Amino acid sequence: MNPEKENWTALSAPINQLYERNIMRYFIFSYNFKRDP
Repeated sequence: MNPEKENWTALSAPINQLYERNIMRYFIFSYNFKRDP
């Protein structure tokens, strides 16, 4: 196994969680904004 690849996987997991959470927050925000201008 490539040690760099393992480190990237360990790093990218929490980053992906943050990214998905921000996308959900953005969609909820824009949905509420369109519904309640």
